[in-house]
Amino acid sequence: MAQAVSAPSPTAARTGLLARITTWLTNVAEAQARPLRREINELHAKTDRELEDMGIRRDEIEMRVLGSLSLM
Repeated sequence: MAQAVSAPSPTAARTGLLARITTWLTNVAEAQARPLRREINELHAKTDRELEDMGIRRDEIEMRVLGSLSLM
């Protein structure tokens, strides 16, 4: 005897759609954060003297990099 195959329920379809949207938004956010993380890591790799020459204190690195977002 053949079994009837039912269509996914509306709840399951919404859940699948929400999962895809969440994954997409996560990927977009990670792609946007990657250059910021790279800049933060590059600044942390500098010596205190190099940072001083740039007018940045080590404890200001994240604030400076992330604060630049508000200027966009």
